[in-house]
Amino acid sequence: MPSSPLRFRALPDSHLLWRSWESDQKSDSPAADSLMVVYCLDSDDTHLMNDLGAAIIHILQEKACTVDELLDTLAADYLPAPELRDVVPRPIVESFLHRMRLSGMIFEEEK
Repeated sequence: MPSSPLRFRALPDSHLLWRSWESDQKSDSPAADSLMVVYCLDSDDTHLMNDLGAAIIHILQEKACTVDELLDTLAADYLPAPELRDVVPRPIVESFLHRMRLSGMIFEEEK
């Protein structure tokens, strides 16, 4: 029987403390509009987040996803057209998931 793809889940907000503020830099890029830090109570780690990282955490708090499901959800919720799914490079999302797994904010969920 083939193994199912890994599904990821994020800790609920009861384990995280979020703080955000507006960036002082003037830019046309929406990514430069705000900055966030999230503190993980479980691991005692603090991470600087951009909007993409925060979106990934929030999606994975709502439901467990494979990388492909996560990319589909990001495209549907945050891009003007779902066919732009490949705008967010898969290696960046996979790298983020790996780093957040090491910190304990994201974990693999058994299905």
